[in-house]
Amino acid sequence: MSEIHSKKIMTANRLDDGSIVYLALDGGTPRWVHDIKEAHIFGESEVPDMESIAQGEVAANVVVSPYVIDTTVSSAPTSTRETVRAAGPSVEYGHAARETDFKK
Repeated sequence: MSEIHSKKIMTANRLDDGSIVYLALDGGTPRWVHDIKEAHIFGESEVPDMESIAQGEVAANVVVSPYVIDTTVSSAPTSTRETVRAAGPSVEYGHAARETDFKK
């Protein structure tokens, strides 16, 4: 396995608003953050433990659809899909999407 793919991050969608979140651990306590740079980076051997934590968060109705992504040691996703997800929405949504972009 190459060095670039040896590090992992857990991602999911927050249940209450669907936003993309990443698993951070504060002294072993899970916390879901929006900034990938705050995510807990772990190795291949920790994948089962992180999946267990994430499934506990699913059972508690905090997140949905958690999965592990490959990352560099500087929290940069290695796939194009995850790079786009980490950058945030490419179109406005919510209240901003309802605002008109022209004036009468």
